[in-house]
Formats: sequence, structure tokens, C-alpha cells
Amino acid sequence: DDDSGWAGTTTCPVLTFSHFLPRIELMPEKRYLSIPTLHSCVGSTFLETRLRNAGRLLGINDYGSYGSEVSLHENLDGGKGVDHLHAFGHSHLSWDAIIEGVRYIHVPLAYPKEWEQRRRSLEIGSMKGAEREKRFPVCIWSNNSDPRDNSFTHCGNGFPKAWLGGWWSKYYSIMDRQPHRNNELAPWVARRFRKLPKGVVSDFDHAKVEIEHKLHHPSHWAASGQWYDRNKSK
Repeated sequence: DDDSGWAGTTTCPVLTFSHFLPRIELMPEKRYLSIPTLHSCVGSTFLETRLRNAGRLLGINDYGSYGSEVSLHENLDGGKGVDHLHAFGHSHLSWDAIIEGVRYIHVPLAYPKEWEQRRRSLEIGSMKGAEREKRFPVCIWSNNSDPRDNSFTHCGNGFPKAWLGGWWSKYYSIMDRQPHRNNELAPWVARRFRKLPKGVVSDFDHAKVEIEHKLHHPSHWAASGQWYDRNKSK
């Protein structure tokens, strides 16, 4: 279709959807995954380009001004919201993060067994809790300006005004990705595999990674950064 007649003529919030993940940054690194081959079907440059082109057609012309990955808390606390939210699925890992001007959210329904085994990595917004009858759909957009009608979803008018949750997205707002640690496995991953003769697998030392990160990025561990200290052992 020829979109030249309306491209860039208006600036309004943009909400896009996909089942698959448009970026590999929306998935934990392989050493954390019980099925490491998941990375083979994650990330699509075609999909990422398409959703950003949709935003530009509607008048969002300056994605580059946001820079690289940004903590959602810092972005919203500073009063600088985003005009483009992309909802995705597939990974079964809750997520809420801003990357280069687009807010990416995943609210996984997941299987009952997954809620029993790893509820922390699924909970987000009103989709949380051990009792399934108390988990409710998460509002990601509302055009209702009456706050009395939004006390349950906390969505307000427009996109959610606060971070919804997502354990791994918060983890990566504090911790750097370290793909070079490709011979290390998280404990919950290592126990699923048998080491082959002469194979080399290093224990993944979370404490060591944390210390290294504190030395190089002390500001990340001040104030809200203490979130990781409180949650790493849960």
C-alpha cells in the first residue's frame, strides 16, 4: 500500500504487536536458559525494522535520541515517557523494558506447570500470584481518563505510567550482558546436562559477576539498584 499520503502527518501513541521477539535483547543469555537453543528462534531484523517504520509513518521521527538500552524506572521517573509500545510473546518470560525509544512488554499466560516451577519469571502487573484465579489480564493501553475506573489495572490514560514488572528485564537494567561467558552455566541449567569427556564447563559464580559489576558500575547499585540484592536469592 502507498502510505505516502499520511506518513508523518500526525504524532500519536503507537501500539504494535507480534508473537515473536523482534530483538535478541528481549531474552536472557544462553547460560540462563534451560533450553539454550531458544536463541535460534529469537530476534528478527525484519520485524524490528517493520515496527519502527510503523512508528515513523505515524510521526515518531527521532528514535535515535533515546540512545541505547535505558532503565524503565529512570525513564519514567524522569518524566520522559515513550510514544511507542510493542507487545510481544513467545518467550514465556515477563518483560517490560525500553530499548532505543520503544517500550517492549511481554505478559506471558504460560502453562500451569510453569507457574508452579518458576512463577517469579512470569509475574508482571496484575498477572501475578500463586493462585491462578487471582491473576488478571494486564492493561497496556487505556483511553479512559477517569482514575476511578483504573484502580485495578493502574493503567490510567494511555500506556502504563509505571514499570509493570518482569524479573529478567529488571535484571538487565542493572547487569551488563556478558555473552563471552559461554562456557558457564547457571546452576538450574547445569543440572539438566551431562558433561561430555574432556568437556569444560565452568560454574557460574553469580557473586563474582556481581562484584565485578559493582566495581565497574557503582552507580547502578545505589538506591533502586539494591533491587538485585533483595531478590537474587529468592
